[in-house]
Amino acid sequence: MAGVIAWTAFPHPMNAAAGTAAPLAQSPGAGRVPAGHSSSQGTQPGSPASGSNGGSSTGSPGSPAGGTAASSSHSGAGSTGTNGAGGSGQNGSSGKGSGGKTGSSGTGGSSGTGGSGSTPPPLGYRWLSVPAASTGTAAGFKIAIPGSWPVTRQGLAWYADPPAGSAYIEVNLASFSYARPVNQARFLQATAISQHEYPGYQRVAISPATYRGVPASTWRFNWRQQSLGHVAVLELLFSLTTAAGRQDYDLTVSAPALGFPAARAVFEESLRTFTRLT
Repeated sequence: MAGVIAWTAFPHPMNAAAGTAAPLAQSPGAGRVPAGHSSSQGTQPGSPASGSNGGSSTGSPGSPAGGTAASSSHSGAGSTGTNGAGGSGQNGSSGKGSGGKTGSSGTGGSSGTGGSGSTPPPLGYRWLSVPAASTGTAAGFKIAIPGSWPVTRQGLAWYADPPAGSAYIEVNLASFSYARPVNQARFLQATAISQHEYPGYQRVAISPATYRGVPASTWRFNWRQQSLGHVAVLELLFSLTTAAGRQDYDLTVSAPALGFPAARAVFEESLRTFTRLT
């Protein structure tokens, strides 16, 4: 993907995501996660997969969160999507708590122009390659990220963000708590609400979708962070089957409202270039 991406300058307090994927074609929105984000596996509070936090829902008019990297059966905030290509897999099980990232710990794995294989990254991008052997999971991943974006790791989550600004892209390999991606998204929402992780939280939609030919889900929401103002987030959840077992993936883009269109463009490229690594 050639071209220059302009980023709105915001304080840079904290916080990554590579086959053939579907481009995003959605409305704008997403922001940096709140202090206290650990991208940790969560424990199930009550019955988070049902109740008032579940189901698909459209957000308030004008809410900026939107977009899905997969086809979705729910339009939500005027969003549209296209199907991903290829792939096979099942849904996941057993849990990641949602939330924000407080800092960086360690490096983001193997990144650079090499990656796995000899395919060059898109112009201005580099490969972020995280093989399964380095994570202890059934599979890893490879994606293209902008060449200037540093990568940090927290547990099984990798974050790529611009040198200046408050957007980020996350790839989380933690196991799901629920077999269906939609139920997993509802669980993450319920966890976030119960732990007050997103002040001023407003759901745009939790929607079934398809990515790489497998069931997926998108979770779109808005919230307000004191230092950044309006923030919007889009998560794509799906699972792929490997010889070593099922691997769950949670890919997220977050940015202040004004910077979300640029963040979404980068997220699209990461999804388009996503490859499962074994």
